[in-house]
Amino acid sequence: MASYIIILASALIVLSYLFSIVQKKTHIPSVLMLIIAGYLIKHIASYSLQFTYVIPFNLLKILGTIGLVLIVLEGVLELKITRKDLPIIKRAFFIGSLVAIVSSLIISCILMSFYHNTFFNSLLYAIPLSIVSSAILIPSIHKLSDGTKKTMTYESIFSDIIGIFLFYFLVNNTVFSFKVIPTLAINIIAMLLISLLFSFILIFIISRIDGNARIMLTISILLLVYNLCKIVNLSALLVILVFGIIINNFHYFLKILKVPVFLGNLFDKSGLAIATSELKQLNAEITFFIRTFFFLVFGYSLDMGMLFNNNVILIGTIIVIVIYLIRYMYFKFLHTSVYPEIFMAPRGLITILLFYSIPENSLAGGGDAGVMYFTVIVTIIIMSLSLIIIPKQSPVDKGLGS
Repeated sequence: MASYIIILASALIVLSYLFSIVQKKTHIPSVLMLIIAGYLIKHIASYSLQFTYVIPFNLLKILGTIGLVLIVLEGVLELKITRKDLPIIKRAFFIGSLVAIVSSLIISCILMSFYHNTFFNSLLYAIPLSIVSSAILIPSIHKLSDGTKKTMTYESIFSDIIGIFLFYFLVNNTVFSFKVIPTLAINIIAMLLISLLFSFILIFIISRIDGNARIMLTISILLLVYNLCKIVNLSALLVILVFGIIINNFHYFLKILKVPVFLGNLFDKSGLAIATSELKQLNAEITFFIRTFFFLVFGYSLDMGMLFNNNVILIGTIIVIVIYLIRYMYFKFLHTSVYPEIFMAPRGLITILLFYSIPENSLAGGGDAGVMYFTVIVTIIIMSLSLIIIPKQSPVDKGLGS
């Protein structure tokens, strides 16, 4: 039995690699192909081999949590920050946060009108539907210009951070009031300072230790800190974002933070450069593995019957239209390019994880898993089609970051 499991797992890794090659040629996201493959595997096993197995949802949550951390880290490790990038970061922050918040409020009103639930419970369901999935977006936008890729990467990460923070803040504050906004801002600032301190400590350790295990040690520490922050309801993704940006732009941060020379000399610069290169390589390998099995498991667990419900199609279609309409209005207001950026808004890993984190008493009568699945799949398909249709952009195109 063990041999068959190993053969199957190895074959799925090979299949995922082939999907990544197809993605480069056709610009169809490999995660969409993995979801379809997972769904087909379930039905082939059921009808041809008379084999059925219900995958525990905890497995999906574990894979999703690890995948989220590694995918965000993979994205930010590719970002080199210069002074001219600061306007891009600022704009991406406003896109990611404002669009997510406005989308959540409007979608919650839509859900209230259909499910007749409270605004609070509807908002808990609306937030996951309003978050751009960095897990799907970041690996899919190689075709876009450098400026647009940077903006889209930052937008998806900020969208994840703001969305997750708001979601867990609401879960732990069952009565929403605008009086809590100052507390929310203080928590974010405090988490930013903690992330800066933690990042410099971990980078110091990495630069000073040798051995083949130091990168696995780094990833393990990041996963440990992320989940500890998540348990105490802090914005855990901020730790990953800050660490990845600092380690990949260490000299720049020493300069802008005006770190004294004697403190800067405590870090082994050559050792850090080697460690950063190793971290990028190993993280990419592990991310590929985790992403493969998360979306295969998701596809395997998918119940297509939920998607062909008339109510699901109606509500899901309205929500998808609202998502793109809000993005269109925002980009037009900024007088920036609208296409293809408007369609770079897939829902995915975070949406799935947060939906299944909604307390049962809040979810009852307030939402439908089918609407969540519909929104995830349709937004991925729309992004795929837009990437197929548009021509490859020049790396020097200004894109949204102009």
